[in-house]
Amino acid sequence: MARIKHHKVVSSLPAELEADSVYYVRVGTGFDIYVTNGLGTLVSYELNTKPTYRNKLINGDFRVWQRGTSLTVGQGTNHFLADRWKQWFGSDAGSGTISRIVRSPGRFAYSWQQTAAGSGAVPPQLRQTIENVSTLAGQQAVFSFDIRVTAGTPTLQLYFVQHFGTGETEGTILKPLPLAPSADVTVTKPMPVTLTSNWQRVSVVVDIPSIAGQVVGTSGTDYLAAGWLATNGETFTVELADVQIEASAVATQFESRPIGLELTLCQRYYETARFQWNGLVGVSHNIAFQVPFRITKRAAPTVIQTNDGNPLNLSATPFATAINTQGFLTVRDSTAAGQSQGAFAEFWTADAEV
Repeated sequence: MARIKHHKVVSSLPAELEADSVYYVRVGTGFDIYVTNGLGTLVSYELNTKPTYRNKLINGDFRVWQRGTSLTVGQGTNHFLADRWKQWFGSDAGSGTISRIVRSPGRFAYSWQQTAAGSGAVPPQLRQTIENVSTLAGQQAVFSFDIRVTAGTPTLQLYFVQHFGTGETEGTILKPLPLAPSADVTVTKPMPVTLTSNWQRVSVVVDIPSIAGQVVGTSGTDYLAAGWLATNGETFTVELADVQIEASAVATQFESRPIGLELTLCQRYYETARFQWNGLVGVSHNIAFQVPFRITKRAAPTVIQTNDGNPLNLSATPFATAINTQGFLTVRDSTAAGQSQGAFAEFWTADAEV
């Protein structure tokens, strides 16, 4: 019978692996497990321990940035950059920069640089919308995160919003007319610590209101949002990492899911890829190709196409049709005078964010 040898947590796998061994390799705040067989070869054994999905947020450790890793934007608009996280810099004024920060190999943080102070009805804020307003409803939850300030002295609040979507529901016997969705319910909490330039782990317990008696719309756009609300008139730089919200009164260690799983969860809401084709085209013809999504989307997305180079004997303006949760058709018109070689390449994005 083989004798299994266990190795303490190491920074990386050694060049020569021992047979019948288990290696624990440090990654971020946790570790990955590697197993060798009797020949000293790594083998894939499925772990019985599965992700618990206790963290209701996706990409809370900011590893997935499909749209890019840095963006400078102005006021009056909101932007996604790190997957699933939406940033405002202020409705009437304010601008800033979003970027990814490397904390250590394999660990990242979100940098919110408010370079011009916000003003107006919508102050600067960062949040994630969690699909389905019933999430954590009527429960006690704990919101935890790492945070530090590298410029300014921001006054931040933690805030949670229950949004009941759009689209009237059918009436009831007591209320026969169609019912409009309920108004948003917002809960705010003060930052419980004084922010400094050193990383701190912060946790705040919040009672998420019950939705009993509330009217949820029929559009499928209802959600629970969680995030941070800044104060108008301030400039600052804040960095955030390992963000988690869970049903509990006590914060647990941040749940780091496998990167492939986290990317899959993100791509339910947003995906980007490149498509290309070449072949023969004729006069007054058009060509159409089915472009499948890697992951089924939350809803039929908004598709945006951008040429990668100049098309050959095909229209410069692509258009997408037959868009659904599984994919879309990309269509081009022929510009050839006769049968000719045709080619095109395009980048596309599919956005189904809540």
